[in-house]
Amino acid sequence: MTLRRSKTWVGIAALVVLAVLAVAWRGWPRPPPAVVAPARPATPNPAAAHARRPLEPAAARGPARSVQQYVIADDGTVPVPARFQLPGVARVRAGSATSFQQWLALFPDTDQQAIADFHRRHFGVYAINSPQQIAWMAQNGYPMPEDVIAAQALSEDDLRALARQGNDKAAFLLRERDIAVLKNAYEAYTSAGKGTDTFWREDPRAPQMQQDLDLHSRVMHESNSPFKGYLQAQDALLEAAQPSAYPDQTAMDVAATVIGGLWWAYSLGDFRATQFIQSYVGSDPMRMAVFSGAMYVEGNAVEDSIKMSTHNCAPVGVPLDGWIPGEVSPVE
Repeated sequence: MTLRRSKTWVGIAALVVLAVLAVAWRGWPRPPPAVVAPARPATPNPAAAHARRPLEPAAARGPARSVQQYVIADDGTVPVPARFQLPGVARVRAGSATSFQQWLALFPDTDQQAIADFHRRHFGVYAINSPQQIAWMAQNGYPMPEDVIAAQALSEDDLRALARQGNDKAAFLLRERDIAVLKNAYEAYTSAGKGTDTFWREDPRAPQMQQDLDLHSRVMHESNSPFKGYLQAQDALLEAAQPSAYPDQTAMDVAATVIGGLWWAYSLGDFRATQFIQSYVGSDPMRMAVFSGAMYVEGNAVEDSIKMSTHNCAPVGVPLDGWIPGEVSPVE
């Protein structure tokens, strides 16, 4: 079963509302069990949603994307803004790469597996079709392949110190490590017949994890980097690690977290994320159901967005550097 183009565009347009609602009740990272999360919004009426007028594709009705041209140095590198630099990574490779595989080939064989793993873990984030897209990612705080390798030499305390100094990228990479720790801990406590709240009540790592969670929440609120959407999608690993008497509900929570996170990246200027959403959804019935359900919440927020575009108001959150240049590249 495939997603029809018209259905895809309607769903993608509606996902902005889904992302806003998801953020509202999740509060970005899910709080520890002792904190009561806000109630979820009521499920929209499918019959009423079907009766609504389908939206035109976003490309046909939205404002033209502003695209900045970046200078690729003679050595094939591009700069990383100081606020996004990890130690020793002031410039990154772009070369003349027009695909992920060409970009990957710029790195030593010994580094390529770690880079490819990061790429897959984040739903194809390194799928590019021009050096300009690489430069845009570097300017907008994405962990670049050089960062993935450099971070291997950094401890959690190193990343924590950089994050507290205002380095969003370090905060992103710290959160990714914390997600792995929490996922393993949740699974271990579950295997021992205990609830996941045991971690927050008894585990000696909990106080530091709570501090990291507070830091992460602040960064997710304040950062303008579209990569925070990819990171929110990673929270799906925690959804999946928590036992539930309702496995279908868990599957829907996971799909909503991923789709909402990737849409967030799109809303901040990374239009490639629409392709990543479609790749993630594929023909999986549960994911398709969640994706289709997103159509039912297009409502007033989408109408307001259209109204803003007709008055030449830029969508809230698009980076000062504009949208990522070029076109969507296939996910490899």
